[in-house]
Amino acid sequence: MDMVSCRNLLIYLGPDVQRQVIPIFHYSLRSGGYLFLGSSESIGQYGELFSTLDKKHRVFQARDLPVKMPRLPSLFGRERSASFDEKLSVAPRESGRSLRQSVEARILERHAPTHVVVNAEAEIVYYSTGTGRFLEPPQGVPSRHLLTLARKGLRLDLRSALRECITSHKPVSRLNVVVDPDGDPLHYAGITIEPIDGGREKLYIVIFRSDGTSETKADGTSARDNVEGGHELERELRDTKERLQSTIEEYETALEELKSSNEELMSVNEEVQSSNEELEASKEETQSLNEELNTINAELNARSRNWTTPTATLETCLTVPRSPPFSSIGNWSSAPTPPPPQRSSTCGPPMSDGR
Repeated sequence: MDMVSCRNLLIYLGPDVQRQVIPIFHYSLRSGGYLFLGSSESIGQYGELFSTLDKKHRVFQARDLPVKMPRLPSLFGRERSASFDEKLSVAPRESGRSLRQSVEARILERHAPTHVVVNAEAEIVYYSTGTGRFLEPPQGVPSRHLLTLARKGLRLDLRSALRECITSHKPVSRLNVVVDPDGDPLHYAGITIEPIDGGREKLYIVIFRSDGTSETKADGTSARDNVEGGHELERELRDTKERLQSTIEEYETALEELKSSNEELMSVNEEVQSSNEELEASKEETQSLNEELNTINAELNARSRNWTTPTATLETCLTVPRSPPFSSIGNWSSAPTPPPPQRSSTCGPPMSDGR
């Protein structure tokens, strides 16, 4: 098939079932087919079967690797799955091989040089036999990265040669590379990296050749070797210069990345400082508003005290004595004149007669 979409389903399956399903997906896809998974799903430990096209959206592409038909899970219990014969799984592929292909496969298996196939990220997708002399599994979490697995003396040459091959798309070789500088005697190796054409994913084959040890080189010294010693020294000097140049380029790249990271940190620092200044300004505004509110509150309290002062009423300020009753109309003129109204002491000074 060209595409398999299984989104948001694997998360509901157990880890055992997931380990069975992913190889089935790879077997059902043609070379270069696409696999779509959910945002919370991944291919797990089967990174050698698929290459990642879009990590965010979980889009993977099937690698062109020879695999046998996986064991299909049974719908009726373990007995039916266990009775499935593995020989039947490889029979369709084995039956299509000719005698020539079988002989060539046997010769390549026994006499081909040690090699691995890597992608542009130096992730190993295929191993040949006999890689233990040049590759060593590291301590801790398993890794498929070539530079992590390579022995100590090969890492620098492998890094520079792989980068040069990826850039130039041409075969690159390194000669007389010390495999392990701490070993006694010293083992020398030759490295050749070539691009593989024809696939959808860019792959590179890394070939290792054993060039003997320091003892065999000393025992095989002859006049011809002494004559050619100058050429070998020139070649080693040239290789050393190339490695130095590669190291300088890597240092410059790391320095540029460090500068960009420093610029980002400076911009973040400036943003933090500007935010700090804005917070200080907001704090000052809040303090000024607080002071205004306190002033207004004090004024309101003063006015409230003035409004609550007792006010004298008319009845307490002015007392008018009642006049005696008139005996008759004729006695009006002879009636005594009533006294003027008396002002209370709380009503202020007396008013004048000419008001």
